[in-house]
Amino acid sequence: MKRFGSWKKAGIAVLAASALALTACAGGGDNANNNGGGGGADVGDGILHIGTTTEVVNWTPLNSVSITDIWVVYQLYPALQTLTSEGTYEPHVADSIKTSEDGNSVIISMNKDFKWSDGEPITAKDVAFTLDRLRDDALLAGKGFIGNYDGTEIQDDYTAVVKMKEPSFGWSIDLAQSVYLIPEHVFADVPTFQGYSIENDPDRWVSGGSFKLTNIVAGQRYDFEPNEYYPMRAKGNDAVKGLEFQIYADVNTMQLALRNNDIDLMAPIVPASAIAGLESQQNIEVVEAKEAMNFSKLTFNASHDVLADAKVRNAIAGLIDTKAIIDNVLQGHGQQGTSPLIPALTEFQPDVKPYKSTPDETKKVLADAGFPDPTLMLTCDQGNSSHAKSAQLVRDMLAPAGINVDIRCAERATSL
Repeated sequence: MKRFGSWKKAGIAVLAASALALTACAGGGDNANNNGGGGGADVGDGILHIGTTTEVVNWTPLNSVSITDIWVVYQLYPALQTLTSEGTYEPHVADSIKTSEDGNSVIISMNKDFKWSDGEPITAKDVAFTLDRLRDDALLAGKGFIGNYDGTEIQDDYTAVVKMKEPSFGWSIDLAQSVYLIPEHVFADVPTFQGYSIENDPDRWVSGGSFKLTNIVAGQRYDFEPNEYYPMRAKGNDAVKGLEFQIYADVNTMQLALRNNDIDLMAPIVPASAIAGLESQQNIEVVEAKEAMNFSKLTFNASHDVLADAKVRNAIAGLIDTKAIIDNVLQGHGQQGTSPLIPALTEFQPDVKPYKSTPDETKKVLADAGFPDPTLMLTCDQGNSSHAKSAQLVRDMLAPAGINVDIRCAERATSL
């Protein structure tokens, strides 16, 4: 399990080198128990105890934006491909994903060894069902790419041909990297996923991932056990008898639990300010990835009359000093990027230069647009300390141009 954190903003991206904090004595070890006041973990029980700071908000399959929702609910739904810690994608449920010669479709060949946790095979029907529901039910997991989806032709049990409305090589990459599958035989009778929840229906907790959900204790924890039908379990992983996501009130309490060996792993972003302290602990290892594996972004609301003008957006973005955010918020644990691509995807990086502007230049652009001395509302994830601190820096950077920034951070799903 890996956890990657970062900060990216419009036009000028900050991509944090990732830090993973874990205790040296993972579940299944020989260490003596050390049960503090956090999760009460037994480090010899074979359970991987993972700390998080929020409950699952939305138990609707493939309709989550909350980080904890994605960590927990997406354990059930296997990806076509998986991202490695080196930034490359490897086959998972899909053995291969190829774009047709005419560029109008994507051919997905399935791994025949995969089964759902109830023993049913994962097939091309699940691919078609998932894509159809992403489109028809407007599920959030499909927002970025489903608009170009034109249907799926099932060639055989393990081959699906996904049709595009318009030819696009980039779209085929989005498809390959974005799709998690849901089981048709479990959800075919659900008329719509909007407003639907699996929380109180254990019969729907069918998993195609390496673990299956077994217990929900609201406000406290989520329990998983291995999926006996998962075909890619590595040698030695039998020592992991299950997962437990333990909910903590805040990140500081969770860090204390990590120090006390109450948990094995912190799932949320490790605040840059905490890295040095965690590294000094004898029982904790912090692993930092060489290349940033994800990013955060500051996005303009282009539906606003004035912000719809690219010149206005560029002038405002040009005032934001990305390096200052890296140095002051991430304490150097980050990378500056200029596109919405992680640095590991070097072959796809566009040649884009960061925007630069002065307060006087920005004032003139805003005045010419009929928007002098504006007040902008900035929302962010209040559970992410890096985002909250970055928002304050952005406010201070825009002030010399007469721009007032009203910061209104909220729970992640709400802010999005």
